[in-house]
Amino acid sequence: MSEGNAPFAESALAAMLDSLDGGALVFEGEGLSCRASSARVTELLGLPSEPLLGRKRDELLAAIVPGDDATARAIAALRGVVEGEVRRETLAIKSDPPRLVEWSSAPITPEDGAEGRVDLLTDRTVEALLREELERVYAKMAETSLVDELTGLAN
Repeated sequence: MSEGNAPFAESALAAMLDSLDGGALVFEGEGLSCRASSARVTELLGLPSEPLLGRKRDELLAAIVPGDDATARAIAALRGVVEGEVRRETLAIKSDPPRLVEWSSAPITPEDGAEGRVDLLTDRTVEALLREELERVYAKMAETSLVDELTGLAN
């Protein structure tokens, strides 16, 4: 790509990040956010709506309010990710409304040696609610098959 197309490429990348259903963060080697779909990321993580460019990855992870102990451990695991490691954690976020977010993190190691990370956030809240409802319906069906609805007696 020629240098004359660089502004277009930057605009295209920003538009692509903003059009994602999930959230996306790109961090340079120092851990500073250099690209982000800020509105979606802050919404998913229950954080104040503010630009994320220039924020450190660890600072962002520290701002998340975990909904349970497993999420606190997952956040610690994401903070302690070692260079070159691909990591995927599910976070129960204490926000309004509460959310279940899958955070995937992978290293960027381009040929020029500059390193960084790309982190993708996927909202799993609806999926979890549907799974709970399905389990409830299944339990009700199992119970119904054991009891005669007319007499209330066991089958």
